[in-house]
This record gives sequence, structure tokens and C-alpha cells, in this order.
Amino acid sequence: MRYSAVESISEFRSTIHLDLIHFAYKNLKPKFYEMNNTMSKKANFALVDKYSFFCDDIKKECKLYNSNKEPLFYDELHLTVKGYNIFGLELINFLCKRDNKYCD
Repeated sequence: MRYSAVESISEFRSTIHLDLIHFAYKNLKPKFYEMNNTMSKKANFALVDKYSFFCDDIKKECKLYNSNKEPLFYDELHLTVKGYNIFGLELINFLCKRDNKYCD
């Protein structure tokens, strides 16, 4: 089967994207999950882990871009404005499930 240059580039980008989101999961999620879990236990409070809103433990990948291909993370610790917009919406949904006073 022959591929056109466009198909090959598209396939290459798709492979790079999958590698990147799996790399992010393997390098970000475990490190912060362990740190947050330890802090939560020592302080005896529930901690909201922002990575749990972006990372999928079943697929073992993290969402790095929104649907417009805009980055959600500035670096491994900080979200971009677009990332905080998504995080804010997810946080409201998270809180609403725990207490109706946070619901619209």
C-alpha cells in the first residue's frame, strides 16, 4: 500500500502525539500523585489533584491540548490560561458532585 506525503505526515503526527501524551502520563501523573497522596494523608484533608482532571489512568495518557490544539500546560507544574479554564469547569463539576451548593 502506498501512502501520499500528506497521509504519511498525518500518520507521523498522530504517532508523535500518542507518544507525547503517554510520555506525559508516565512522567507527570505518578510523581504528583505520590506527592499529593502523601501530603493529603499527613495533613488529614482531601486534596484536589489537578492532574486527575487531565490524565486518564485507564488509557495511561494525559490531555495536553484542547480541541483547538492549544496547549493546556505551560510546563510540568503550571497550566496555561486555556488549561485553567478547563480545570475550573472540571473543578466546579467535581465540587457539585460533593455538595449541591456548588451547582448552578
